[in-house]
Amino acid sequence: MLKWLCVHLVLVGMASISPAQSYKVQGQMVAKYYRWNGDEFGSQITGFVINLQGDRWLLRAEYGTNWFMLVSGDGTNNYAVLIDPEGETDPAPARVYPGDFPQFQFDRVTVPWLAFCSSHFLDHSPRKDSIPCLWRQPRTDPLAHVCITRTQRFHDSPRLPETVEWITDTGQIASAATNAWLRNEGATDDELDRRLIDYSTWIKPGKVLGRFAVTAQTNFNGKTLPLAFELEAYEYLSPEARNRLQQTVDAAGKTPGTKRETVTDTYLVAHYVGQVSRVQTSDVQVEPPEPKLMDIADFRLSSPADGIDYVLYTSKHWKPQTDAELLRLLEIKRKNPPQRAIRLRPNQRGIVRITILLIFCAPFVFWGVRAFAQKNKRHPTS
Repeated sequence: MLKWLCVHLVLVGMASISPAQSYKVQGQMVAKYYRWNGDEFGSQITGFVINLQGDRWLLRAEYGTNWFMLVSGDGTNNYAVLIDPEGETDPAPARVYPGDFPQFQFDRVTVPWLAFCSSHFLDHSPRKDSIPCLWRQPRTDPLAHVCITRTQRFHDSPRLPETVEWITDTGQIASAATNAWLRNEGATDDELDRRLIDYSTWIKPGKVLGRFAVTAQTNFNGKTLPLAFELEAYEYLSPEARNRLQQTVDAAGKTPGTKRETVTDTYLVAHYVGQVSRVQTSDVQVEPPEPKLMDIADFRLSSPADGIDYVLYTSKHWKPQTDAELLRLLEIKRKNPPQRAIRLRPNQRGIVRITILLIFCAPFVFWGVRAFAQKNKRHPTS
């Protein structure tokens, strides 16, 4: 009996320390984009390969060329690097962010991430009820942050989302322009202008701007995983944009007596459909992608008060935690903060542009007046 108990305890102990089973999911996602009148103006197909192991995930988004994005999460940080297999070095800096959400990625990464990699985020993140609008860029666009999210999850592990709705919310709308994820370094004038807008004056709460749903699923080795999913994404028009579009519709010359077409404040801007082609177990241990020797932008030590988003270092390996070297780089950057461009309001920029144009044209005007005067001097009118 004692011998059996010892063997049982050893087996239990081995099971507790053995790594979680990893899974590999392959498929593709088709995205179609629409104008306000319902006309399709573009589409893209993204192949994806996702490895899952406990709280760890690695997502490969294939861009249809020899370039692809590798994005990974370990439950604490997320890592991203753009890979060019034919290049000698990677063409873009690698990035590391705190948390599980891939902040600086576009829809071809964030939508598959939601479908397959968001369990840890939905379990632990303080933002789990306000997932940014995945069809917008959360680092640059305040409108990515105007919604709360209502999520229904599968009951079986890994408890991935079955449905998600993005709904405009008064508190989210009020804080959208000051959201902590909006970047400081590299922000354009247009981005900064959008942060001056009082979105509460034209965005109504309670509007559904997005609907995600798993349309087919499988139970694979006790794990409930999506086989197909879709996401409908909506654009919210400002009053000015809506008025301009309404004028366009009215000027199109409708036949007298026909019903007047009215431009609504929201419209379908994108529709995503994902389809899994293969699910299998894997022996691969899920780790962040190695960035090779390149610049790594580390956003874990951001200091918005100083206008600092990241520190930059060159390495072949990620730093799993902030260390003395990163703190030293942050202090150096604090002492030599990024140069900020002179901030002008839109009307001031207009005046500056006109002034520059006048200065540029002045020599030509002077030359023209002088030539005209000399011509009259040689050939005076009678």
